[in-house]
Amino acid sequence: MKINNKNILSMKQKNLLFFFGFFVFNFFILPFSAQAQTSQWMWGGGVAPTNPPGYDGMGWISATNENIGGGSTYKVIIPPADGAVSGYGWSEYYGWIDFQPTGPYPAGPNHPAQREGNLLTGWARILSIQNEGINSGGWSGWIKLSGSGYGVDVTKFGVEGTYAWSDELGWIDFRYIGIPTDGKCGTAKRNYLCSETAYSPGDTFCDKGMSIPTTPSFPTSAIPVIWQCPGENGGKDLDCPATKQVTEDGRCGTNLKCAEGSLGEDDREFCLTGTVKNLDYSSGRWTWKCEGSCGTSEDCNDSKGLSQCARYMEVTP
Repeated sequence: MKINNKNILSMKQKNLLFFFGFFVFNFFILPFSAQAQTSQWMWGGGVAPTNPPGYDGMGWISATNENIGGGSTYKVIIPPADGAVSGYGWSEYYGWIDFQPTGPYPAGPNHPAQREGNLLTGWARILSIQNEGINSGGWSGWIKLSGSGYGVDVTKFGVEGTYAWSDELGWIDFRYIGIPTDGKCGTAKRNYLCSETAYSPGDTFCDKGMSIPTTPSFPTSAIPVIWQCPGENGGKDLDCPATKQVTEDGRCGTNLKCAEGSLGEDDREFCLTGTVKNLDYSSGRWTWKCEGSCGTSEDCNDSKGLSQCARYMEVTP
């Protein structure tokens, strides 16, 4: 079926009231700071030289099915570093916009959409126009993400206008796309004392958003309990572990070799298990304690009073 510009205008006129209400809500009722953090939209509000009089652009373009439209799961995924921009956007008027279209491309660069540093380069394409072929009225549906004097800059997401260009449909503003953010663990990620039996009331599993699962179990051993903090807008997911100290009794060492190396290297000689505490030399012998971890402690001594241990007298463990 041939694309008819008059039909497009008529359809836009019928939906003008809806989009006017949407615009007012997002920009006057909803505070901009919150809107910038939660939106996943592009705005095609430019006018291209090939447009008929009165044409005002593509309107809102959804970048995820979490908004509206499309009838299936979709998302425009912008990587947190260099790489391919993948997925689909959805336009109320033009349907799917593919960010990994195959060539040949109308001009350089000869590749689909990708991120290079903070700039998006390459091409996206409106599939409904592409699929019309010879009935497209000479349109091709290509959208160029950067060119001379313009380009989609990810550092401007949520801040100010940053634009792609279509020779047929004009400017497309990406400022309402969320910033790619990697998942970040919350305060619950740590090694818990063996005396602790639950997460603290103020602990968070993820710095932002919900963890997977939403209520991780509390660790019972050194084997970690792991939950995931999802990235946003193409950011990486992050695994977050929590562990618990192993209950261990302190036990005196049986092979004291004070003359070898420093105290830090020879802790194992003083204690078979546990941590050396209260090391002291008096009355011709060494005494110390092997302190357990949530277990018992044991008092230890060297009744032989090895003279080579004397260099530890000034060491405070």
